[in-house]
Amino acid sequence: VLYDVMEWLGDNVPEEYPHTLVHGDYKLDNVMFGPGTPPEIVSLFDWEMATLGDPFTDLGWMLSYWWDGKDPDPPDATESLTTNFMAGSAYLTREELVDRYESATGFEFDNPRFYRVLAVYKLAGLGEMFFRRYLEGNSDDPMYPKMRHGVPQLADRAQRIIDGEEPL
Repeated sequence: VLYDVMEWLGDNVPEEYPHTLVHGDYKLDNVMFGPGTPPEIVSLFDWEMATLGDPFTDLGWMLSYWWDGKDPDPPDATESLTTNFMAGSAYLTREELVDRYESATGFEFDNPRFYRVLAVYKLAGLGEMFFRRYLEGNSDDPMYPKMRHGVPQLADRAQRIIDGEEPL
């Protein structure tokens, strides 16, 4: 399935996109909120992958971690890579999050399927690296052996997004 996803990505790369500073690992656990209400972002962490590029890659990455109430439960094998706490009513849906992003940036997120599939594909690539480290015996992280099943589950998720079975 992962090769099919890779081929689909190659066939669907957007030709045009804005060019901005890109964080590279933008998600909730790399954000610090201040104590006020409503919550306000006061800091962003983990900038080591920052570069100039397509800002929609950051949005797609964050959306890959953003579980909606209508989604199936995250696979057990990827529990450290996914979570579903934001499916609660206090959090925006992915659609509402994209609407807020578009309003704040003035950019139109025209290819959400591509960017979400790309993000899940990248997560599968990370999972492969984790599993390789487990096989080599150079990590004792309990998540790494779970990637034997986690990577195929991520590939299946990417395919579900392609097929429209996990909509924005």
